[in-house]
Amino acid sequence: MILLLYFISGIILMIVQMSILPYINFFEHMYNLLIPILIHAAVFRKLGESLFLVIIWGVLMDNLSGTPAGFYLTFFIWILIAVRYLKLFLHVGNLSLVTLVVLVAVTIESLAIIGLVTVNDSLITSRENLFRFVLTEVMWAIFTAPFILGGFNLIVLKLPLLRKALSSVRQDEIKGR
Repeated sequence: MILLLYFISGIILMIVQMSILPYINFFEHMYNLLIPILIHAAVFRKLGESLFLVIIWGVLMDNLSGTPAGFYLTFFIWILIAVRYLKLFLHVGNLSLVTLVVLVAVTIESLAIIGLVTVNDSLITSRENLFRFVLTEVMWAIFTAPFILGGFNLIVLKLPLLRKALSSVRQDEIKGR
């Protein structure tokens, strides 16, 4: 049930990021919104579950975005490996540390995209534009990642209670109460 919640949340974030945010000028340089949910899954879910999500989300992002094939899949797998390794050393219950990991991942993704664009097209020519691009994405991550992580963490923690309440209502309906 929780894995389904992760999957649907990721799909919704992909749709919002690919179809709504590009048309709003204020959100022009929004970072990849899947990164906080991906890191949350890597920290709080089993390896098999998070690997399943990484592969599905990576393939979907590669197909929906204009990046070369395998860019997001490779990036998401490296995030999973790095977060699973950092999980050995960090106290994962602290959402501020998880937010810091999100900021590092957003910065690395921004630099990878800049490198990809520079090698292929050299669309971004000045250093000021490069710095502004990375800074804008990191600032968006600073302001939004704690809310995404905290809200998602709250939903994941409340989900068993919701399931229990729904099953008791269903049991009452079956018994005719």
